[in-house]
Amino acid sequence: ASPMTSIEDVSAANATSAAVAGAHPIREVVYRTSSLESAHAIGERIWYPHRLEPRSRVTDFAFAATALDLGPVLLGTLHYSHPVRVDTAPYETSYQLNVPLRGVVRTSVGDRSVEATPTRAALYRHDVATAFSGFDRPSVMLAVKLDRRAMERAAQRVLGARAVGTPLDAHEAGGNLGDGRRQAERRGRALDVPLPPAGHDGPA
Repeated sequence: ASPMTSIEDVSAANATSAAVAGAHPIREVVYRTSSLESAHAIGERIWYPHRLEPRSRVTDFAFAATALDLGPVLLGTLHYSHPVRVDTAPYETSYQLNVPLRGVVRTSVGDRSVEATPTRAALYRHDVATAFSGFDRPSVMLAVKLDRRAMERAAQRVLGARAVGTPLDAHEAGGNLGDGRRQAERRGRALDVPLPPAGHDGPA
């Protein structure tokens, strides 16, 4: 069968409420495709230029993603039906935070290695190359794109002494991410992605 790609803009109701509140207009889009090439193009449209490599023989490929534009924060989810590796050059204008809903996603942030799990997020700096490898089992990853200047201004307010423009030297954020996981689960259900029981992890 020929590859299929669909784009659904579900912003209308959100845009009305944002306009009433005088806030940044909220735009949410759902993407689905059965083409590896389209998945790569969608990923670059939402996130960053990157290299996408399947780590197994690709048959019946499926990719799904959501993107919710909140101004300085872009909140999204993504799902690949096959194990993949994604490599990205330094983001420069953004920080990135990724949390898998199931299993483990192996990531690198510059020369550091981080394993992201449902209770441990990977936080990527803007000034180093990054990569992640995962989706060995069905999962959805919560992905948050953070405007660099907005995040560093917020860090300055919270941390005080840090100068604006100094890279945040954090490569992982531990702690209880239960609320974020529940939000990701709801968004994962919206993508109709079948998930294994909670105890099933991906590769170590």
